[in-house]
Amino acid sequence: MKTDFKTISGLALACAIGLAAGAWAAPLGARLVSLDDDARDAAISELGELSDPAKAKLVPGLVKALASKEDAVRYHAAKAIGEIGPAASAAIPALVKMLNDRGLDGNVAMGATDAMGRMGKAAVPLLIGAAGGSSMGLRQSATRALGRIGPAAGAAVPTLAANLKAGDELLKSHAAEALQRIGTPEALKALGPAK
Repeated sequence: MKTDFKTISGLALACAIGLAAGAWAAPLGARLVSLDDDARDAAISELGELSDPAKAKLVPGLVKALASKEDAVRYHAAKAIGEIGPAASAAIPALVKMLNDRGLDGNVAMGATDAMGRMGKAAVPLLIGAAGGSSMGLRQSATRALGRIGPAAGAAVPTLAANLKAGDELLKSHAAEALQRIGTPEALKALGPAK
């Protein structure tokens, strides 16, 4: 009988998620990062029924899953953290590290961006640092996430205004959209006169 290493590593990851979240959450934590679409969708529905404190108990296991060697597991872990929202704010530092992850043709970074955009104000300081960093991919993703946060990302206006002047067209586009979504007088002024 041939042993499939991916199956073994997937089971080990599922056990780690379950142990970190507590025994009662093992099946849910494992299903949130499952490669089975139906199991994952059911787990996301279940997640929506939990209280914020119960959701927060799943975060340590999901953060461990963010370090998986399998792109799809990292992607699904980021998406699950996003579904948890502000109750998963402990995951923000790990998500910031993923903003440059080009796994699944950039979708892993997009999952991290989307998750941080759902974290609200707690994610803003780290996103500001990333949006002003030296990596263009990281700047683009962080700028996009700040836009998803909206008005609560008002502290990012100076960084976003600087990104409007960058040479990269995608970064400029994300910065303009973020400033519009923030919508404060300072943000709208940074956009310049209406054309």
